[in-house]
Amino acid sequence: MLTTLLAPYLDKPIDGIVLGCTHYPFVRDAISALFKPGIPVHTGFEGVAKQLRHVLVEHDGLTAATTPGDVTWMSSEPDAVDYYQSLYDMLKK
Repeated sequence: MLTTLLAPYLDKPIDGIVLGCTHYPFVRDAISALFKPGIPVHTGFEGVAKQLRHVLVEHDGLTAATTPGDVTWMSSEPDAVDYYQSLYDMLKK
């Protein structure tokens, strides 16, 4: 699927790749592998994580717990929840 989506760019001269959504780092290696070696891949997820931490601290939402918590899947499209769960399960492997 990535090859099909990115096909128009594969033969273009590229200085860098910017992944503009927080979930793209999950497929960063697969995207990078489609292009010539050495092309830098930039993400914004570290900034998002820092901002999330800031907001949690601001609202006393951080915990000192060191044990894993639970994940609850919700969606405005209830039929999609099983699909999201299956993708998450694939990533944990």
